This record gives sequence, C-alpha cells and structure tokens, in this order.
Amino acid sequence: MTSYVILTLFLFLSAAFLPAQNELIASINCGASGMYTDENSIPWTGDADFMQIGFPKVVPSINVNDNLPLPMRTLRVFPNSDNYLIWKKYCYSIDIGTAGSDLVRILVRASFYYGNYDGLSNPPSFELMFDGNYWTKVQTTLDNKPLSYETIYVVKAKATNICIAQREPGMNPFISTLEVCRLRYTMYNAVPANYALFAMARGAFGSNKTIRYPDDTYDRIWFEVPSANAVTSDAPSITTGTTYNEPPMAIMQKAITGSNLSFWVPDPSAFNVYMYLYFSEVTSLSAGETRSFLLYRDKILMSAHRISPPYESVLELSYTNLYLSNDTKFYLVPTANSTLPPILNAMETYSLSQELNEGTDPNDVQGLEMLKKAYSVLRDWTGDPCRPSSYSWIWISCDLNADPPRVTALQQGNPNIGKSCSPGSNGKDATDTEVKIKIRVRRGGIIKIGVGIGAAIIGCIIVTVFGYCLCSPGKKKKGDQAGAENGANQEERQNRNAGAEESHQDRINGTT
Repeated sequence: MTSYVILTLFLFLSAAFLPAQNELIASINCGASGMYTDENSIPWTGDADFMQIGFPKVVPSINVNDNLPLPMRTLRVFPNSDNYLIWKKYCYSIDIGTAGSDLVRILVRASFYYGNYDGLSNPPSFELMFDGNYWTKVQTTLDNKPLSYETIYVVKAKATNICIAQREPGMNPFISTLEVCRLRYTMYNAVPANYALFAMARGAFGSNKTIRYPDDTYDRIWFEVPSANAVTSDAPSITTGTTYNEPPMAIMQKAITGSNLSFWVPDPSAFNVYMYLYFSEVTSLSAGETRSFLLYRDKILMSAHRISPPYESVLELSYTNLYLSNDTKFYLVPTANSTLPPILNAMETYSLSQELNEGTDPNDVQGLEMLKKAYSVLRDWTGDPCRPSSYSWIWISCDLNADPPRVTALQQGNPNIGKSCSPGSNGKDATDTEVKIKIRVRRGGIIKIGVGIGAAIIGCIIVTVFGYCLCSPGKKKKGDQAGAENGANQEERQNRNAGAEESHQDRINGTT
C-alpha cells in the first residue's frame, strides 16, 4: 500500500551561538555585561566592547518563561528620530581574524525578543543589514518567542558589519543576540561570492530533538521533524566530510521513510531558492535489496539520475534557482526495480540575495575611522560609510558610481554653512584618498563637527590622513556640488523600499 508522508517543520531560528572549535567568531549577548556559558558550553559575552551607542535593557520577569534562553533576556535599544533625514544605522563590527586578501564564508544569526521591555506593548519594526547590504525587515511581535534571522555570505575584508536601522518614525531598533561562525569556504559554494543566502528552513527528518553544537561543528540549527515512519541508522559511523556542506553525523543517523514521501515549504513565494537534500542509507542492504528513487517537483522530474543513498556516508544533492509557490510540492518516488521505499535524512532551503554591493573604498574607510577615533562626536559613524545609500554617514558625500564607491567630500552638517572640503584640495590627486573634515572649535574646548551654533568660532582645521592644513571659513556657495550630492543621498532615505522582506517564520509542512 502506498503511504504518503507529509512532513511538517516549523522553522524557528533561535538565538544562541554555538562555539565550534576554531569556527567560533563571536557570540554576543546584547545589552549584557560580563561573560556567560550556557548549558551547551557556549561562551557568551556582553556587547560593551562592540557597541558604545544605545541603551542596555532587561526584559521584565513577567515576560520571561523557563524556555527563554538567558541571552535573550537582555537587549540593546538604539535611539529613534522622527526626522527621516537623520535616521542612522547602528553597526556591530566583528573581526573575522583573517588577512584582508583572504575570502571567508561566514554564518551570521541575529535574534530579537521584544518582551514588552518598555511597557508600551508596541513592538517596533526596523531594518537589518550587513556590510552595506540590505538583509531584511524585522517586525517584532508581542509573542513570547524570539525572532531569528540567519544568512551565509563571503567576507572580503578583515571585519564584517551587522547593522540595525530605524525605518519608521518613533520606532526604536533593538537587538538581543548576534552570532557569527566561520564556515569552510568550499561550503555552499554553488553560491557566487557576490551573493548571500538567507535561511528559510533547515530540518532533521525523523529526529525528535533540535540538533546543533556540539553535534554540528558549524552551529547550524537543525529543527526536528518527528514522524511515525522514522528510522534509525545502524551504521557504526557515518562519514560526512566528503560532502561540500558537511552535515553533522547526528542528523544522518535518523531518517523518514515511506512508499512515497512528499514535502513542501509553505508561504515561500520566492524566486532563486537554493535547496540541499541529504541522504544516507540506514542499513547494510543484503543481496537482492535495492533502494532507489527519483525526486519530482510537482510533476517535473528534478533528479538527473536515480537516488541511491550510500551506507556509512552521505549523498548531498543541491538544486539552485528554484521558484517555489504555496502550491509547490516535492515527491520522492521509488523506481520500478527498488525493493525498499525512499528515505530522507535532512534538508536545507535558502533564498538568494540580490547581487551584493561593493563596500566603500578601504582607504577612504581607514581615513574616516582615524577621525572617528580622534573625535567622540563621530561615534555614530558605524558600518559602511556610503552603503546602503539611504543610511550613508552624515557629513559625507559619496560617489556610488565609482568602483568601489568613494567618499568625495566631508562637509558641514549645518545647511546654512555651505563650505565643504574634498579630497585633492592640497594639490594631491583625489586617488591619494586625502580624507578631510572641517573641525570647528568653540570656546570652552568643545569640539563640534560642521555645526556653527552658539559661541563664536575661533578656528578651522582641515584634518587629513596625510597631514594637516589650515583654512579660513569660506562663504556659502549655493549650488555646491558636494552639498547637492549629500542632498541626493539624504533624499534616498525617504524613498526606501517600504515593501521590505518580511520575517521568515519558516516551515516545511506535511502529515503522515
């Protein structure tokens, strides 16, 4: 008799980073101080060394249940503004620990738990970004479950920046935990280095518990998909290192089986879906026994060859650029000569990002970082200076058509003072990356950047990466090109895509 096993997976990317030997990069408990080791021997650290902006908050005990991980009980909240022209991004800069010429593929997980920390019962929405690229819209809720978002991408610099940004008036962005793990560069290598993967679902079929570190060296969270048709492998060991993505052995020790297996991903409506399937034979087949089957998407054959899972090792199949709708179903159908039904051990699905933006020229960034370290008033300069364009740093103008983008000028923040200073004004070519900013010094020793408010200004210094020069305040130039470029950058803040990608509370649905 043909049995149909429809599998259900409720994807919930929870908020805990799992250290994996040398793969651990960071596990940050936002809004907390000190260190904490959880029940999985995961060392968490507070975020004081990563972020100096914002306000640490604690979730009220009335909104904390026993299942809420300790790192989710604190959060860091960032300032909001009703003026879209000064909406900012707040970025955690994470050192990847490699030479700048190396390419490193990493997994990043950001988690959020509102917990009505402010007593307003008004969960905010805001934007999540990385390295100057848009990630997703975060829409928090009053539910007692955290939201988590996970992405995999290649870092081309020594550090990566994960940013939270306001998107609506009166909404305070916040973050609860941030986790970063190093993957092997060869993992998920079907994805070009200039694209990212956004996690949709990851399931361990036949398992009755979530599998993660230490079982998974790379801290991927595999959610259980229990089934009455679950089977357990009798293999003494299973080699997984021969696959590209190195699924953990723990998920390969369980599987589901049935004459026909069908599964689907509800509410995907996504183009460019990447799907990875993992198979391992659960028993040593005797003479005359065979297990082989084919994969169909609806009525379309997807597998180029019959699928015959190996014993004590893993078969990994990847499918790229899929389009999934609410009606899409996948079927594992036995071949005519198969004596055993199909099996499935695990699955991952991701959506593909748009092509990633190139970050601002590293020399420009280096120069601006020097100024930031020298003047605390610039502490709001976090993340990429020019990207995304709607959240570029205040007081700078960027040429986004350059490859990579360049900082063309640093200028007055006050529109009534139009003089700006740009690279090359000392007779050097602009390609020398002569980054300058006008520093106005007020009486009383208070340094203000580009603000001519209050007491008389007694001096003006242009600070360059390569030296210093003096200048006198120039007259306002209406039509100053740098001012125009800055105005264009600011205008983009108002035109952000309001139809941002919604939070994925992803699932794979079905029944037995």
